[in-house]
Amino acid sequence: MLNEAASLLIHGKTLAQVVKEITLKEQQTNPSFKISQATIYRAITDVQLMRVVAHTRGKPLTVNRLQKTLDPEKRNTPLNKTQRKSVVEQFLQFKHSNPGVITVYVDETHWSLESLRGYAWCIEGDQRAKVVRSANASISALTAITSSGQMFAGVFIGGGINHIVFETWLRFLISELGDRQCLFWMDNCSIHHDRTPEIIDFANHHIIYNAPSSPELNPIEMVFSIWKQNVKSIAIEPEEIVLQELCNKMVIAFTCMKEQQILACIDHTVNTVFAKALAKEDLLGEGYTM
Repeated sequence: MLNEAASLLIHGKTLAQVVKEITLKEQQTNPSFKISQATIYRAITDVQLMRVVAHTRGKPLTVNRLQKTLDPEKRNTPLNKTQRKSVVEQFLQFKHSNPGVITVYVDETHWSLESLRGYAWCIEGDQRAKVVRSANASISALTAITSSGQMFAGVFIGGGINHIVFETWLRFLISELGDRQCLFWMDNCSIHHDRTPEIIDFANHHIIYNAPSSPELNPIEMVFSIWKQNVKSIAIEPEEIVLQELCNKMVIAFTCMKEQQILACIDHTVNTVFAKALAKEDLLGEGYTM
């Protein structure tokens, strides 16, 4: 039901229209199962339909943002394609002029940790509908990978990350990278501004901001996918989650990734996804899988 509702919202229908359409379909599919629009509305909103979007940067997700995030036409506008091409050209030109520079891909990833429980409720006279609700804990991780295959994941905090946390971690990261000149690649979100350019410039490094709506151009997105699969492979009982213990398991899962995997993600992005950006082709999630 959630995927169907998301698809309808993405294509411009209002929540009221989606509820009406799904209710009618449910009634036609199961004539003996009487269900009202009120029940469908509560089921959709109560399980947080907006979670079908995996890459929201921790922001409150509105219907408009859902449509903009997933609709290829809204992500692949002529302006976005031009900006992608310009950013990739800038990157390639800099790398050509500075062949010894290490590229450092930086981003944050957000984890929604859930202890799921079943509930059943209805308006008087309605057939009971069973839905899933969740008790959530949110963890954010600051992460970096380099073109030489290094990996850094140094900060795990509850909730989102502000510019102070990011800048503190950035200074630590720069100290860990040593004396080699680096080119930092990161998205254009607000926490990557403020003093970030100053910190990077003071350390004699350089920065390129990614184009809007173009996470595929950052290979770290693929690394996040591998990382989260590794976490899933570690036995965790949701009802017994201790936040610090879970953070420890996330670190273990991160260190399980191999240098060859990191380099493969970077190679795929630079050789395949960048080529599409230069040709102004649509990007449709190529940065998440190989």
